[in-house]
Amino acid sequence: MRIEAIHSEPLPDGQRLRAQLVWEQAANTPFELYLQLNGPWPVGLCAADALLLACAIPALAAGEQRIHSPAACSPLLLIILPGLLRLSQYWNPRYLGSQALPLLQIPQRSDANQRAAPRARFLSGGVDSLHLLLCNAQPGDYALLVNGFDIGGQPGAADPALFTELCRRSAPLLAKLGVQALHIHTNLRHLDARSGFWGDCFAGFALAAVAHSLAQGLGQVEIASSGEPIGPLVQSPDSLHPYLLYALGSERVGLHVPHLQLGRLDRLRSIVAEPLALAALRVCYFSSSAHYNCGRCEKCVRTALTLQLLGQDPAPLFAGLRLEPRSLRDIAIDHPAVAAMYAELLSNMQGVNWQPWRNEIEALLARWTKQQRWLQGQTLGGRWRALRQRWQSTGKRS
Repeated sequence: MRIEAIHSEPLPDGQRLRAQLVWEQAANTPFELYLQLNGPWPVGLCAADALLLACAIPALAAGEQRIHSPAACSPLLLIILPGLLRLSQYWNPRYLGSQALPLLQIPQRSDANQRAAPRARFLSGGVDSLHLLLCNAQPGDYALLVNGFDIGGQPGAADPALFTELCRRSAPLLAKLGVQALHIHTNLRHLDARSGFWGDCFAGFALAAVAHSLAQGLGQVEIASSGEPIGPLVQSPDSLHPYLLYALGSERVGLHVPHLQLGRLDRLRSIVAEPLALAALRVCYFSSSAHYNCGRCEKCVRTALTLQLLGQDPAPLFAGLRLEPRSLRDIAIDHPAVAAMYAELLSNMQGVNWQPWRNEIEALLARWTKQQRWLQGQTLGGRWRALRQRWQSTGKRS
């Protein structure tokens, strides 16, 4: 992949960074990547490190043999990045395969150890980012609200009104904390829009790319962890794993992932205590400008149940919410982190009134465990599935 035609341009209310990405091995058409900042910002967007991080994972996934750019990058980042790509590849062979890593044909920058003072943190409206803002924000900090990641991340699914609504709902809280919002618009996620690719291996690199684009004006950017209870791997191995995010910093901007020790229940407790944060809470997989939280998806139901456990009426926050134990019968756990959060809920449900919920959560976790045993070939059906896949694979090779 070649990174070409790098340029930044002023806008009436901000600035935009553009680059042309040319695939060399993959049969993809050239991609014009942009990253746009709306609002006052005293310095230019920092292109080199941001573009490298934006391209690295998609280039690896596409089998590109090199990443070439004329823009000089952080020497620390150039040293660390190959190891992070290999780690991501080990975690995600489905998407990233086992091929050789792309050669980084990129000059090194010589301005080491330059770090500015202001701090920033990403704000999506979710439990984890709101908790991080409440716990760590200081007057003069920045909040980074991105249109093109959680909101508008899928091609053809842009909802400008939803991003405007997130900005509107979060504005009173930011004003109270003395934090300035930076609104960022990008199509970075569209580089590879396959289902699952974003969360499994791309999101962390994309967040780091945005952070590095602001490196001339920031010294530290904080990214919220997923809020699952700590396990043997700290949290499930995906693109937002803390080990990965810490290592994606450079001499110019440090990336930090605080509060790993706090689970989702404790984080929501902090939000319940601040009405302005509760009013901005957006957890829904299917958010829209009409329904900020749909009240029916797995994440809405789980968050609403957690709020109820904390003594907070969730109904005003979720459209059409019907919260009852049998609501969990139509829910499927799709990730180890989600299973860990339900287990955390289960351990905090004390008293006879919670017994119907306990029964449903136990059944939900039992279905998840059975599915995992099947996928791992530990059941008769799972072993038959593994044998059939092996036969099919042998047939294709022959």
